[in-house]
Amino acid sequence: MGISVPCMRWAPFIWGRILSLFTQTEAVDLPYDIIIDIFSRLPAQLIFQCCHSCRMIRTLTSSPTFVSIHLKRATSVVVIQRDPWRKSYSCRNGIYEDEVPLYFIDDKTKERIPKNMRVSHSCTGYTQLTLIGSCNGLLLFSNHVIVIIWNPITQEQIIVNKPDSVSTCGFFFDPKTREYIVLFWRHVDSGFHLMTYGLLRHTRKTTTLSHPPWFDAPVILKSTLHWLVDNERYKRANSRFLLCAESIISFDMDTETLHTMSCPGDKYGKRADNSYVHLLKKEECLCFFDTSSYRGMDFWVLQDYAEEVWTKTHVLNLELILPCRRPELQYIRSAPDIDNDELLLVWNWTLIRLNLQSNSLRKLKMRKPQDEGNIFYFVEHRDSLATLRTDDIVH
Repeated sequence: MGISVPCMRWAPFIWGRILSLFTQTEAVDLPYDIIIDIFSRLPAQLIFQCCHSCRMIRTLTSSPTFVSIHLKRATSVVVIQRDPWRKSYSCRNGIYEDEVPLYFIDDKTKERIPKNMRVSHSCTGYTQLTLIGSCNGLLLFSNHVIVIIWNPITQEQIIVNKPDSVSTCGFFFDPKTREYIVLFWRHVDSGFHLMTYGLLRHTRKTTTLSHPPWFDAPVILKSTLHWLVDNERYKRANSRFLLCAESIISFDMDTETLHTMSCPGDKYGKRADNSYVHLLKKEECLCFFDTSSYRGMDFWVLQDYAEEVWTKTHVLNLELILPCRRPELQYIRSAPDIDNDELLLVWNWTLIRLNLQSNSLRKLKMRKPQDEGNIFYFVEHRDSLATLRTDDIVH
């Protein structure tokens, strides 16, 4: 296998400790690579529980190499934040206490695990936290005054006080600096600014932004972040309509440069309305999903990235499988990644998997909205042992 892990000398001992949990026989002398391979296939929660009882296990499984191997093999789950009927936070002596209710759903094993993210923070103007995205097993939340990055397995979290008058638009891991970067944008007199904040070195950079991104988390592809442009904010700032030729904004993580891209349609003059469309990723290709009509939804793939050539690959006839009794449009939201030709959608407060090939769906089991609130936000997520190396509040 050729796996190189700094803590290999602990592998036989750790293997013996694991075997002793299930048998009274002596440990089998297995090659190091096989021991690491077995560990990397265990659920993150189980590995984390073992870390509490054995320092050697904790040392092995906290190495960056092992975390990376384990993350690649982890099964994706759906994390749902439901819109509570009443606010989840309270304030006492200037300290806000919050418990954000989340649900982790594995639609393969049919498991549905509730978890709460606990927050205790002193600030002014605290509001309801919103789930923004997921990266390497870490979840990003934001409200008007702070952002929180949280590992639901280790419970490690970092709270970042937001700059004034900014919106959170995502986060990513920068392999060059080996740190997580939070992205903000704000409206200024001259247009818009994109701000990057490094959590490890506390570095801040500001770049002029011509097109404001939509509130969804970015689609990361080819070391580049992609957002749809918020056409309403763009129109108010520029006193003109957004065009299809400029309806996608991208940020190159390597060069830290911004570019606009075209969406499917007439790139030479047609107005763009990004209210009911989505960007997705499938097999390292950028995809475009148009949900502006529930009767027939178009699915496009960017076949030539450099020349911006889009190809329509599917037309989904949802009128047969999602009958709409009301004449107005039912808004459909989609997760950014496509797994096994299946879209993850929310339609009419129902979570569904839609197969692109068979045009069939299956509903994920959820409780009624009146019991837990409507589906608020949702992301695809992989549990991991990734660490932020700090629990401090960053100013």
